[in-house]
Amino acid sequence: MLKACPATKPAFRLIPTLSAYERLAASTKSLSRLSRTSRKERAAFLEQSCQGDPELFAEIESLLAADLDSGRLIDSAIQLEAARLFDTQILIGERLGIYRIVREIGRGGMGSVYLAIRDDEEFRKEVAPKIVKRGMDTAEVLERFRYERQILAGLEHPYIACLFDGGSTNDGVPFFVMEYVQGRPVDVFCRENALDVNARCELFIRILEAVAYAHRSLVVHRDLKPANILVTTDGTPKLLDFGVAKLISGDPQSNRTLTAAHRPFTPGYASPEQVRGLPITTATDIYSLGAILYEVLSGQPAYKITVHTPAEIEKVVCTTEIPRPSLHKRGLSSDLDNIALMAMSKEPERRYQSADQFAEDLRHYLKGWPVVARQDSLHYRLGKFVRRHRLQVAAATIVAASLVAGLAVSLAQTRRAEAARRAAESQRIIAVGQTSLAHAEGVAESQQRIIADQQRKIANSQRDDAQHQKALADQRVKDILQLANRTLFDVHDAIETLPGSMAARRTIVKTTLDYLEGLQREAGMDDQMREALCAAYYKIAMIQGNPQGAGLQDF
Repeated sequence: MLKACPATKPAFRLIPTLSAYERLAASTKSLSRLSRTSRKERAAFLEQSCQGDPELFAEIESLLAADLDSGRLIDSAIQLEAARLFDTQILIGERLGIYRIVREIGRGGMGSVYLAIRDDEEFRKEVAPKIVKRGMDTAEVLERFRYERQILAGLEHPYIACLFDGGSTNDGVPFFVMEYVQGRPVDVFCRENALDVNARCELFIRILEAVAYAHRSLVVHRDLKPANILVTTDGTPKLLDFGVAKLISGDPQSNRTLTAAHRPFTPGYASPEQVRGLPITTATDIYSLGAILYEVLSGQPAYKITVHTPAEIEKVVCTTEIPRPSLHKRGLSSDLDNIALMAMSKEPERRYQSADQFAEDLRHYLKGWPVVARQDSLHYRLGKFVRRHRLQVAAATIVAASLVAGLAVSLAQTRRAEAARRAAESQRIIAVGQTSLAHAEGVAESQQRIIADQQRKIANSQRDDAQHQKALADQRVKDILQLANRTLFDVHDAIETLPGSMAARRTIVKTTLDYLEGLQREAGMDDQMREALCAAYYKIAMIQGNPQGAGLQDF
């Protein structure tokens, strides 16, 4: 269309001067007026301009009709694009006070960011000025730009790009000078440096510290995404671009619902309340942080938005269920799944209450402690306890296994001693019987007595040996009982004050009771054994139901 319309040809002579830009703006007015003329006048102009080309005529007609339907005039669109082209050419090499502009490094909705050098007699330093783009310097945009500058002036944190200076250009366009951050977006940094999961969590905790500081300063960022979080080569994160940030205020007008055309957000990281135009709170940033953590951990965005219409964005963000990050990257802990999904809950009240709480849950994960995002249960807490105290639990397990083995050996020796005692008693009875038989049969008394005495000596020796074996077995049982009394109870006393140790203490008590019951059934009882068993049972009773101590309350 633009090739056929004579009024538009001067617009594309890219002369990098302000006068060229002004001529471009003036030349687009005829085309803009054309879109607002009557159909008859427009048709006459196009027939003359298109020189009998029906296809070109139909295409221009449809474009002009679409321009009228969209509510956005052609002249504003062309002027905006021209402003973007000429701004860069005009400002390169220019000075903003003590700063000299070197090149453009980025641009956003309101302004462009440049690399500049402080070029005075004091020192040289690279900085990043941000300047309102020409064609965007309306009263509303200028107010928003100054608002961003004021927000940055109140934020001083090692993980937030700081504000150095500010002012206005010669033609009254405001600018501010920020710290120049040489870094990569957080997701790119993690991928290029092949950070493991723990290192990514530690990096993200520092990002959460910066956001928590901003929230304590009553600032909500509203546009958190990987591109606005750069990480330097030494691993320091820097939070950027507070262009759409807002101050938290008690004024209800400050949280008013916005129309779709004025809602500042990036669809892949925007919360449901942002998409629907509901009041913005710190929970909005928590959601965006959850989406960033999801992508940092899994390497995939939480949503795949293919059609960027308001209805499609609202459908995906507000109603689509988010898959667990571990589905994209195998090996991720279920705790990390729950942390990311809790931060991205559709309902703001179900998210983390603050960035500090979010960071604390990640610290708990790194330490192996239970996390808020995981549903609590005895099995879950016991598993966390065992993983945190591996050495203590392993030692207690070895002691318990040793006691079980010792008890089994002692009981076996007791059984063998008892069998030997019964055999000796049988031999003694036989000897007595033979002696009586010898007398009854009239066998020579001396010879029979000798034989009987020999058998009696054998029987007595066997009985003594059996009694000795029994004494050894009884002593072993007593030693095992004392070992159980000292070791198991000492292990119990060592862990009873540890948080989450209730299940381990119950296990120790149950194991000890099993031992004591086995001793009571299998071993011969004497007073000393009964006293030892009584002492052990008393200790168990105090652990189970002592109303004044750290008991199990198992009355």
